[in-house]
Amino acid sequence: MKIVDQIIECREALLSTKPSYWPKFYKHTYVKKKDNIESYLDVPSNVHPKLFDFDINLLKIGTNFCKEQIIFRADKICSGKCMVYECETEQILDMWNMDPQTGYRWPNEIYYKVRKITPQGSVERGNDIKYAWELSNSHFLVTLAQAYVYTEDMKYINQYFMIMDNWIKNNPVGFGVNWSCTMDVALRAINYIVSASILSKVYEPFESLYKKYSGILYSHMLFIRDNLEYGFVRENHYLSDITGLKMLSQIFVGDEKADRIYSFASKSFIEEINYQIYKDGTDHEASTCYHAFVLELFAIGLATDESLRKQMPRKQIAIFFNMVKFSEELCAFNRYPIVGDNDSGRVLDLNATSGFKDVVPVFAKMLFDINIERINEYSFMILGNKRLAIPNSYEQHKGGLFQKGGYAIADSSVHRVLLHSGTIGRKGKGGHGHNDQTSIVVDSYGAPFIIDAGSYVYERDLIERHAFRSTVAHNCVMLGEVEQNNIVWSKPFKMQNNTKAKISAEYKADKTTLVGTHFGYEKKFSTIIHREIEISEKLVITDIIDGKYEGTISMLLTFDPSVSVKIADNIVYASLCNGKEVSINLDEAVVGTIVDVEYSPEYGEKYQTKGLKATWSKNQEKSSKRLIIM
Repeated sequence: MKIVDQIIECREALLSTKPSYWPKFYKHTYVKKKDNIESYLDVPSNVHPKLFDFDINLLKIGTNFCKEQIIFRADKICSGKCMVYECETEQILDMWNMDPQTGYRWPNEIYYKVRKITPQGSVERGNDIKYAWELSNSHFLVTLAQAYVYTEDMKYINQYFMIMDNWIKNNPVGFGVNWSCTMDVALRAINYIVSASILSKVYEPFESLYKKYSGILYSHMLFIRDNLEYGFVRENHYLSDITGLKMLSQIFVGDEKADRIYSFASKSFIEEINYQIYKDGTDHEASTCYHAFVLELFAIGLATDESLRKQMPRKQIAIFFNMVKFSEELCAFNRYPIVGDNDSGRVLDLNATSGFKDVVPVFAKMLFDINIERINEYSFMILGNKRLAIPNSYEQHKGGLFQKGGYAIADSSVHRVLLHSGTIGRKGKGGHGHNDQTSIVVDSYGAPFIIDAGSYVYERDLIERHAFRSTVAHNCVMLGEVEQNNIVWSKPFKMQNNTKAKISAEYKADKTTLVGTHFGYEKKFSTIIHREIEISEKLVITDIIDGKYEGTISMLLTFDPSVSVKIADNIVYASLCNGKEVSINLDEAVVGTIVDVEYSPEYGEKYQTKGLKATWSKNQEKSSKRLIIM
């Protein structure tokens, strides 16, 4: 018996006794020799995929707008073009290992384990491997499938097969950048399966024609099994691996190896709800965008697996339900609020308008039969009457305080506020969290007003990477030029947990008070930072600097690009996109300046907007300054 099969058996045994732990040696069982790649090509000749049985009728009743947008995008794909982040490719075919911004190509001959994060100044620095990964995730195959559902035009199916054949030809199993990250191998497999499942329902010969891809799908399954991204903290990468592995093993049901893999993957999938999601429904990575991505993984994994839904424990159902409820709170903002990293990641790109605000309500409807207005045409994975039972009232998270995740949300008739003050992510190890403790996002009169600056890039440029995750880029207080949490400048995701932040909230009929506290400056300056926010008709933000620090204090507020601002007599006058006027009154000792700042709404995109830089000095033990938004 191969070592990986022995380890899966060991894992299955441990699940019944110690479900939170893995054998320590599992993560070291990667294939070490190139010769062993041949094992991924060892596909039984009699194994063919049994695709999912989706309800295509729901896809056919989509809005005309979505249909038109999907067909428009599909036509572009047929001409060789598609969007990869902010770039439009000139030709999809033969560009799988390329950064379209720079034209740099990673050699396909490189063994998949060789690729590492590259140091500043190397030949790869300045080129972004995520563009190659994103293109190869093959979201556009689902778009082609949707377009065929609407039109029955064979050009979409022909283009579908041409793209599949071209990718397989240019990406030999185990070689090149598109095998270097298991997560993206899994996401690609999910898009292969979903797009093929759609087409098999509307084009009768498709399933027979698709059999020629049995080998590549089976190879994906074996590869993921042997290269699970299991680190000292499990997160979205590992969940992607497990979800893709589970769905691949499902379509090869009846194959002995696939059935054993499914047993392992389905148990691991349920375990990750416990591990990665707090009881209040928030993802443990300190990022609202990764929360949405993880929600999508869990929802797709559940929606396509009736057996798993039937055996899902009540505790995990309640956690997942609270995850949906937290997402609803985020979606109630005019724009989905960014906290922490945003790499624009999606599992499936099923809707022409895209965006997290379209994803959440569909999952709520699909899995819990919650009636939400924004249901649209891509909920074709509808479960009929076989949904999850809504948890009892005592199991449901209530209110706008999500203490475990470090979020508090409150609103009045004028303002809606999100305060972040809590974990830096990944069980205090950092990763996708930013130096944004006590930072805020604000809507006023239903329009976006104060926003987070976003992320921009990861590995491509470490200077830009850390500029966007630094304290100075966020809507919070900074002492001198010192970071809240120490950043490891040579690494794109490392951060020390100096802040150990806390959050609380008090909700009353006439006003709500949110309080965030962090200790990032306690060892550096014997100083603690408190932020108190009172929400009523007015929004009163009080920053309390408690300790021995003496010197300059600064705070930035980044305004949405739709907002026009000016300042006079220490009052900021802001005009919102809906024509409403808002003012910000600063304390007398505070010097306010309107400055140009950068923000990134999506990965790879960077624009200028306006911000308010407020500065003051502290020379006493305890000092507080406030601003009032009216």
